[in-house]
Amino acid sequence: MPGLLTVHQDTIWFGSAGILAIDAHTGKTLIDQYKASVWSWIIPVRHHPSKGLIYTSDGNNFYCLNPKYMK
Repeated sequence: MPGLLTVHQDTIWFGSAGILAIDAHTGKTLIDQYKASVWSWIIPVRHHPSKGLIYTSDGNNFYCLNPKYMK
């Protein structure tokens, strides 16, 4: 669903069944964390304005993630 897409600092983030980040200029996959949860990731990724953290939910749990440690 397009509503699950978020653009932040030239990266397209997608949250559904996991987290996917794509470079907006090259199309290269930066982060592919699919199947990270047994629940459905139905909430778009949101970014902290200064700390670089991302927030999302899988419908059952709330997550605060640091993209530096995601691949």
